[in-house]
Amino acid sequence: MDNKIKIPIAFDPTEYWSNLFYREFVDALVADEENYIVYLITLNTDTNFVNDVANEIDLQSANISQLATNSAVSARLNTLKCLIYLTEDNVLCNFVNSTIPIQLNANNVTGCQALVLNNIVDPYRVQQKFITNFHFWVDQINRQY
Repeated sequence: MDNKIKIPIAFDPTEYWSNLFYREFVDALVADEENYIVYLITLNTDTNFVNDVANEIDLQSANISQLATNSAVSARLNTLKCLIYLTEDNVLCNFVNSTIPIQLNANNVTGCQALVLNNIVDPYRVQQKFITNFHFWVDQINRQY
């Protein structure tokens, strides 16, 4: 893992942004510039809300995309080479996972693993399940480099 990469990650704030734990989790990812590049990619058309979210976590405007369709989100994730996408939209999550599935190859990871946000708790780690899944995929990606 000496060649560890900065993992491009995207998130969708939508309704789940009201969850303090999620906001703090995303804020920590943005602050960890050594390990992650963070993008906000959303279908949310409320520009004021999206800008408020970006300002709250000090996300640069160049890292924000407001899009109109699931296909546009998938294409943007692919263009930015985002490897993980956090969204509460099950349909969008499934769409991303089916159109640009993550491929783990030595020194080359492509596609994107979308993770659905919810309040399901991992009883073994006593944390939200999406956090467990997130760390699993980060570990898998880092093992390839």
